[in-house]
Amino acid sequence: MNSSMSIDHYGLTNDSRVVIKHEGIYIVHASIHFMSVSSKDYPLYSVYKTDSLGGNQQLVSKCMITPGVRQAPDDTNVYPCQTWQIIHLKQGEQVFMSIGRYTWFQVEKETFHLALIKLNDYSL
Repeated sequence: MNSSMSIDHYGLTNDSRVVIKHEGIYIVHASIHFMSVSSKDYPLYSVYKTDSLGGNQQLVSKCMITPGVRQAPDDTNVYPCQTWQIIHLKQGEQVFMSIGRYTWFQVEKETFHLALIKLNDYSL
């Protein structure tokens, strides 16, 4: 959130939750490229939304890496994990990512993000 346009449309809490300033339909895109995943690791991340007070947590999307037979790294030995979801968000709701289920892994900081793209001004 480094542009004035982002600040006009989104807020950021002290614990890195994105606060929605304008109700509408949004694309929520999350991406993490995991590196150095061992056969014991099954890292995953989830994207959640909450009400304006940070309660009533609801799952928006989830992505999990299963190394080995089911999933192989790309040519650079990275396990990409991306999610896309179209969702209605109300003013004041909060969106955040949570990472879990791993023993140790590295993440490429250039491919670690949560993006919200507002599609319209529609409200229910």
